[in-house]
Amino acid sequence: MAKAISDELSGPEGCNAGFLRKDALLVVTLLDDLYDQFSQGTMDDWLQALRHAKHDNEDAYAVLVFSTDVDAGFGNLCKPFEPTEEPNPLREFANSVKHGHFVSICESSYVEPFDTFVDEVVSLCENLQIPQ
Repeated sequence: MAKAISDELSGPEGCNAGFLRKDALLVVTLLDDLYDQFSQGTMDDWLQALRHAKHDNEDAYAVLVFSTDVDAGFGNLCKPFEPTEEPNPLREFANSVKHGHFVSICESSYVEPFDTFVDEVVSLCENLQIPQ
């Protein structure tokens, strides 16, 4: 995600030129069925990339993460009887974004989380303040 919205790739000479628009909400959906150990950078790097891409307007982007919940403690859905791991960076990332949502990849249905997220995205779009 951070690389895709970087100046290098989304700038005028990049392969994603025109992807980021001032008049559009940036919606990020991340899917990972494992505990994240291989993503480049840190949660702070990812947040900074979003802030930079949308000019520090936290209402101009939303994040939906589907990932393992093995870090959620006893009673998680993915491995309910196994010891927990360190916090999943993707959960921490979603929880640190103003309009971020984390959903266990092991949920029996994604309908309700998607509905909730889409409702929020629609509201954000309707109220998006476009920089001049």
